[in-house]
Amino acid sequence: MSCMTDTLGAELEYPSAEHASRVLVKAGWKPDHAVRQLSETTYPNQQAKTASIESLNCFNSIFSSINGFLELFKNISIASAATKILLERIPSDSNGINSFFVKHLGFVPFYIQKISSIPVRRTLAYNLHLLILTNPEDLPESEAHNRGSIRAKDRIILAYIYFASAQNWYMAAHMATTAKLKNVTYSEIQEQFETGTRFIPVPLDSKRPLLDHLAMVSYLTARRDRRNLFKLAPQIFEVSGNSPEVCLEFVALLSFCSLLQRLTTALCGNFVYEKEVEELVSSHYGKSLGLEVGKQPIYSNELFTETTLWGGK
Repeated sequence: MSCMTDTLGAELEYPSAEHASRVLVKAGWKPDHAVRQLSETTYPNQQAKTASIESLNCFNSIFSSINGFLELFKNISIASAATKILLERIPSDSNGINSFFVKHLGFVPFYIQKISSIPVRRTLAYNLHLLILTNPEDLPESEAHNRGSIRAKDRIILAYIYFASAQNWYMAAHMATTAKLKNVTYSEIQEQFETGTRFIPVPLDSKRPLLDHLAMVSYLTARRDRRNLFKLAPQIFEVSGNSPEVCLEFVALLSFCSLLQRLTTALCGNFVYEKEVEELVSSHYGKSLGLEVGKQPIYSNELFTETTLWGGK
């Protein structure tokens, strides 16, 4: 969710932002000048701030009422039913889930093996398949509403750019292994990665290939470079030809990459490359991408910091 709001440039409601500021200031945090200016623009006077706070209090009152509870319960039931339908194509037993990963990734990730919850493993399998590995035209008619516009090979490249930029070589090697399985050349990955590091805001009247722009946003998101990210992310809509579908699809992809970044970092204890992944890393394909068997595949406990969970420089 935080990755989504970062990429979309969403700002906290004033009461939430004010509360967060009070808490964070105690830890030595200083409010960002640009955000402060935006807040002052959004709430130019005390009357507007008061109205916002009153609206929040009103919402809390409604939410705590019986009607609000029933509405929430209904929505949870609808979401649960929808989730059950979406996961029908994902095996419901451990061996079946492992076979699913072997079929689509070429191997079973260690982080999947470390998770004991079958529902969590199924959910990760579904999202990995839908958000990264599936070509829009490959979805059945029953899931036509989930069809996007970004090709699977391009999503894999964008995911590689994200993890390589976050220096999560474990997940970068995963994406490289999957890329080779899907007939993506290492030169295609190299080209887009180099493009991603050359981020330049686009004048609204100029044209830039969509994949190039998404590569830049992937790089900036992984590096937590908000200053430049906030310049490029709002331009996704224009560069995509005013396509809301592309915007939502790409933000969902980045959000899932962010989830995997946190998951693999949190489980970083004794990670090593899987056998199939190590073979790729040792090959000309992996070496051409700068991957090494001896390179720390993911942060060790000694290197672990709080920012590791979020990517960053």
